[in-house]
Amino acid sequence: MMMKRVFLMITLMIFSGFFTYAKSVEKKEQKIDLTQMMKDMTLTYSEVEYMTASVIKLQESLILGTKDKTKASLHYSKGKTRLEFDTKPKSTLIMGDEFFWQIVGNEVTTGRIDQKTFPNIFLDIFSKPSVWDDIKLKLQSEVGQKITVSVETKDKFSGISELYITIDKKKKTILNLKYIDDVQNSVAFDFKRIRFKKKSPKGQFSYKPKKKDTVNRL
Repeated sequence: MMMKRVFLMITLMIFSGFFTYAKSVEKKEQKIDLTQMMKDMTLTYSEVEYMTASVIKLQESLILGTKDKTKASLHYSKGKTRLEFDTKPKSTLIMGDEFFWQIVGNEVTTGRIDQKTFPNIFLDIFSKPSVWDDIKLKLQSEVGQKITVSVETKDKFSGISELYITIDKKKKTILNLKYIDDVQNSVAFDFKRIRFKKKSPKGQFSYKPKKKDTVNRL
């Protein structure tokens, strides 16, 4: 009889602890308005005239186990983005006005940005607070001012199965963006040394092909 009572008490303690934890997680999610938080972050960038940041891109094949780390510089202004990758030959990606230019040495690819692909998602995150209205968000972790959320991708984004964004809640800036595509490639962007400026350099977000360039139009 005594053993049954002890077992019953232990069982009740375990379940009580579980429900207390579940309720604390639920309260934390209710306490943070994730949609408004993401809107505030996007508003930070959409209102600025010009922004620069250092970026580290980490790409990993979850199937093959290969990893590739690349440094880049990010330039952003009013819905237009320029990413310059520290590669050989130098690689540059310019996005804006519904079109993109990818320049690798003298090989140039240009075309219209698909609304559901990553380049357009990247632009929307920085430029359109309303993009969060119809997207479900879930709290993944909260450490100090760092908040990581998972973003619903089903029927929203083409070729992306998982998407995570980490922001600084106090500064309302993005710290990390990570996605996993349909073929199990994990791509993460770390954003460092974010700077807001009053004016963008002329011609920063446009490209005119050179005579030596080979241009591929999609």
